[in-house]
Amino acid sequence: MSGNSMDPERHFNALKQNEMLHWYEIKSILGQGGFGITYLARDTNLDQMVAIKEYLPTEFSTRDVENTVQPISQNHTQIFDWGKKRFLDEAKTLAQFRHPNVVRVSSFFENNNTGYMVMDYEEGTDLSVLIKAGEKFNEERLLGILLPILDGLEQIHSQGFIHRDIKPANIFLRNDGSPVLIDFGSARQSVGGQTRTMTSLVTPGYAPFEQYHDAEGKQGPWTDIYSLGASCCALITGKPPTDALKRSMAKLDHGTDIYVDLVDLYEGKYSQHVLRAIDYALEFRESDRPQSIKDWRPILLGEVAAPAAEPVTQINTSPSAATQIVTPIDSQTAPTAPTVSESRTRPEPVKITPTPEAAEAAPAAEKKGTTNLLLIAVAVLLLVVIGGGVFIMQSGAPTPVEQAQNGTNTSPEQTLIQPETQPEDELTVANVQQSTDTQTSETTEEPETPATSQEQTEDVTQKAAAEEEANKLAEAKRLQEEQANQAALKKEQERIAAEKKKLAEEQAQLAAAKKKQAEEQAQLAAAKKKQAEEEAKKQEAARLAKLKAEEEKKAQEAAAAKQQASKKPADFRGTYIPDEGFEAVVLNQNGDVVRGTIGTEGSTLEGKVVGNKLTFSFLYSLTGYGHKPGTGEFTLDSSGRLSGFRSEGGFDYNTPWNLTRNSSAKTKSADSSLFKNLSGTYKPDEGFEYLVLKQTGNKIKGEIGTEGSTLSGERNGNVITFKMQYSKTGYGHKPGFGEFSISADGKRLTGKRSKAGFADNSPWNLTRIIEN
Repeated sequence: MSGNSMDPERHFNALKQNEMLHWYEIKSILGQGGFGITYLARDTNLDQMVAIKEYLPTEFSTRDVENTVQPISQNHTQIFDWGKKRFLDEAKTLAQFRHPNVVRVSSFFENNNTGYMVMDYEEGTDLSVLIKAGEKFNEERLLGILLPILDGLEQIHSQGFIHRDIKPANIFLRNDGSPVLIDFGSARQSVGGQTRTMTSLVTPGYAPFEQYHDAEGKQGPWTDIYSLGASCCALITGKPPTDALKRSMAKLDHGTDIYVDLVDLYEGKYSQHVLRAIDYALEFRESDRPQSIKDWRPILLGEVAAPAAEPVTQINTSPSAATQIVTPIDSQTAPTAPTVSESRTRPEPVKITPTPEAAEAAPAAEKKGTTNLLLIAVAVLLLVVIGGGVFIMQSGAPTPVEQAQNGTNTSPEQTLIQPETQPEDELTVANVQQSTDTQTSETTEEPETPATSQEQTEDVTQKAAAEEEANKLAEAKRLQEEQANQAALKKEQERIAAEKKKLAEEQAQLAAAKKKQAEEQAQLAAAKKKQAEEEAKKQEAARLAKLKAEEEKKAQEAAAAKQQASKKPADFRGTYIPDEGFEAVVLNQNGDVVRGTIGTEGSTLEGKVVGNKLTFSFLYSLTGYGHKPGTGEFTLDSSGRLSGFRSEGGFDYNTPWNLTRNSSAKTKSADSSLFKNLSGTYKPDEGFEYLVLKQTGNKIKGEIGTEGSTLSGERNGNVITFKMQYSKTGYGHKPGFGEFSISADGKRLTGKRSKAGFADNSPWNLTRIIEN
């Protein structure tokens, strides 16, 4: 995990720079949000950089002056403790995963009354930065990022764990171009479910609708797949797709999804199957999306086609027209295999052209009703033919059966019947034709009588009544279908209205919670302000008291100095052993001027004697480098004892410093062999980088362990400053720099180095084992 570092001093709720968490040293802030803070830190045991995520939800917790994280009130204690447990459980789960494209959690622990998660620190940048910079992602680069992430995410899904916050900012590209998925939000989502806070837990455009209403039971791998699809959309278009909340409002207000398919916008720029797969992942309902990575991957690779997203039922009412009825899908229903009647498969456009296959795939109930209507119509035709054959033959008009055979009757009833005709119906029509032929023959042989006209009139009346009845049946069937469609539409509208009402209630609750939080934060700010004012008053009183004490001390010192001025300077020469510590002091004196050395390498002392008092300044370092200045005073008594104090130089104000003269080395001077030639081979205290040095004048050259790793620098007294080129493996050398201090015997180098693969100011201490 990586990112742009920020100064902790500018984040008032963060841990301070150089502060220690166990053996981790805080360096900077990588990121900060409403749920916690992520730090860049150095593992002092392994001498490597790590990322540490701290549980600190700002909505209901804060940090006190002792760095302890506390709930902002007693009412928030339960949710804070519950969220901390979920955070640590999440870390424990993530620590079990080992995948090159998922951030690795190496450790987790509790401290400061909160939880910490330790992760690998990677160098590179996240996709959101590249998108803002206007970088383009062709299909090869897009799949090169997406497919490795899918492999890692599939492993996580297999353990019943989902990410819940996938977006370009959480997909990190290492310097070698390989992607890694970071910042899991399982515990964050769970805490959101408890507090009803949503806006701080989802990223608009990348979160599906089920995350807004926090229906955790409806969240699963399909939730992460939506976010991955949205991230792919951002890589292609430069921005995320329309936010799921806006899509839901459009559905409520207009019954229309305002998302525009990528397959319609970027045809020819990317493969059809890639664009179809992304559109499939961005389906609004969770049940309409791929349900697992295993389902989605082959669609993305073009191995299988995306299934239907929104089933559309076609009902033929005539050979020349077709009616489409969109069947609503309940949000709880899982996707099913498409039937013949589902004529649209995403992302193909809807086709309205009627086909015999669509009519054959109509629901069974509709087919049964059409067959019943067919039988009634045939029965009516039989009555007409048998009863009125003579009139028909004499008038020369075609019979209804002939009209059906010749295709001249285009009434809605017959047009609807014809596609549904089965072999049994064809036999019935043939029988009708045979009866017609027989009746016609008989009629021709008999002369017309008055009775025949009456029968013709009755036949016409019966025919009209039959046609009217058939029309009524067709109209009743149409009305019944229309009522069913209206009932289904009303039910869907009621469901959407209920969801809209629920969303409005949750938003109202969220607004109330935010208002309460703002009031509590205002109270907390007022309390902090009052505490700061009281602390400022205490500090001012302490400052005035200290100032007064210093003035009194200066007056006493001035009087003592005046008294001592007339006395002969005492002899301070000699070696002195401290009562505590190990900083032996060696002093030399010339008149009233005293110079000396203090224990560690490079630590010196210089001052002036008045009577038996020595006032001095000094430079001191416990390690031999990074010396700090200070001041002090000694009083020499007749037994050779120095009593005094020192300030600064790494010590507290007026720290006692008492030493006793070693009589056997009373006039011993400092070692004059300090700066002899340094040529030789040096062995490190830690690691394996042996150092071979050669000194010519004040110039230093050297070789460091691995092939091609070199050092060059310049010596100034007991200090060497150098530059280096170093590689642990022998190739890919990186530049660095550092500094050594030389021990009094010339055999010990104590120093530090920076860059070239090392953290800033990494210790580098060596001992000479061979002299050249």
